[in-house]
Amino acid sequence: MFSSLQNRKRTNLPNKFNFGHELSFLLHDIMTSLFETAKQTNMFSINIDIYEDEYKKFLENSEDIGKWILNTKEKNKSAKVLKTIVFPALLSDMLHCFYEALETSRKGKLTISYMLIRKPLQESLYLLEDIVLSELNFSDKFKKNAESSELESLEYKKNLKHLEFSSAGGKEGHAKRIEKIFEIMGSNFGLSPEYIAQLRYDKSSEDSFDIICNKAMHLFTTHEKIFTEPLNINMIFSGYSEFETQWAYLYSRLPYLLFYTWIIVEYLTNSIIETSQEYLDDIRRRVSALIILWWNEIDDFYKNEKLESFVGFQEEWLNNHCLKNGYKIPTKNNLIKMFKNGSFPNESKNSIKQRLNRYQDIYKINLLDAKYYEKDVNFKIIDNK
Repeated sequence: MFSSLQNRKRTNLPNKFNFGHELSFLLHDIMTSLFETAKQTNMFSINIDIYEDEYKKFLENSEDIGKWILNTKEKNKSAKVLKTIVFPALLSDMLHCFYEALETSRKGKLTISYMLIRKPLQESLYLLEDIVLSELNFSDKFKKNAESSELESLEYKKNLKHLEFSSAGGKEGHAKRIEKIFEIMGSNFGLSPEYIAQLRYDKSSEDSFDIICNKAMHLFTTHEKIFTEPLNINMIFSGYSEFETQWAYLYSRLPYLLFYTWIIVEYLTNSIIETSQEYLDDIRRRVSALIILWWNEIDDFYKNEKLESFVGFQEEWLNNHCLKNGYKIPTKNNLIKMFKNGSFPNESKNSIKQRLNRYQDIYKINLLDAKYYEKDVNFKIIDNK
C-alpha cells in the first residue's frame, strides 16, 4: 500500500507513522518529478533579447553570463535569468536533503534526519521565499553580495547577511513575509504564517523544529531555551521511547512544512512556464486525499488547531472539487485510490487512462520543444542600427 516503504531494507519505522512517511515522500516525489521534467524539457531555459552594445560580442562568444548579470542595466531581465539559475540549484539541494532525511528516519537514524532538514527548512526555503516576494530585490541583494566580495571582508560579510534568514527580523518578521507570499499567491491554502514561522525559527516554543534540529546538530547547546540537561549529551542516549517521540513529532509536523515548500516550488515553476490546471488539480487531489488519511492516524497529543485548520481546508477543497466535477464526496476507500492514481470517486479506468495519456502527450510535446534549446539561457542579440 505504501510505495515509499515497498522493497526497502532495514525499515524500523512503526506502522502508525506510515501515512506520515508516505505523505512526506509524496510531496518530495512531486517536487522531484517537477524538477526532473523541467530539466528534461528545458523548462528552466529562458530567451533574453539583448540591446546593450557593450555585451553583444561578449555574449556571442561566451557562455559565462556572470559579467552580464552583474553589470547590465536591464535589471528585470538579469533577475529572471538569475531566478532560472538559482531556483533549480536550490531545489535540487533541498530535495537531496529531504530524501536522505526521510530515508534515515525510516531506518531509525533520527538524529541524522533532524540534522538534514534544518538547512532546507530554515535557509533554502527562505531564499525561495525571497524570490517569490520579489525576484528583482533578490537579484539586487545577490549581485550586491558578489560586488562586495572585492571590497573589505567586513563589507562582504555585511552584505552576505542580507541573504541569511536571520535578516528577516525574528519569528514575527518571517510570519509577515509568509503572509505577503500568500497575498501574492491569492490563497493561504489553510496554512498559518505564524505557525510556519514558529516551526522553522522559534527557539522559545517546544513545538518547533529549531529546538530539536539544533540539538541534533550539536552535542551541547547553551542557548537558554535549548540548554543541554546536566549529565547529558544531546540526543546520543536516545532509546526506543525517545525514538517514538521523535518520529511522532517529525511525521506530525514535517508534512505541513513540505506542503508549504511544494506550493512555493509550484508557484516559482509556474512563473517560468505555466503548468496545466488539470494536472495541478490531479496532483492536489492526491495530496489532499493523503492529508486526510494522515490526519486520522496522528496521535491526539500531537494535534492542534493550526493543523486541524489546515486539514479542514484541504478536505473542504477536495469535497467541493469532486462535487464540481460530477463525483460524490470521497469515502476512505476512495481516498486510498485517489492518493495513488489521482482518480475521482468511482471514476472509470478508461477516464483515468485518458487523463494520464493527456499528461504524457504534453510531456512529449515539451521534450520536442526542448530540442531547440542548447543552453540554459538563450540570448538573442538585437542590432540597434
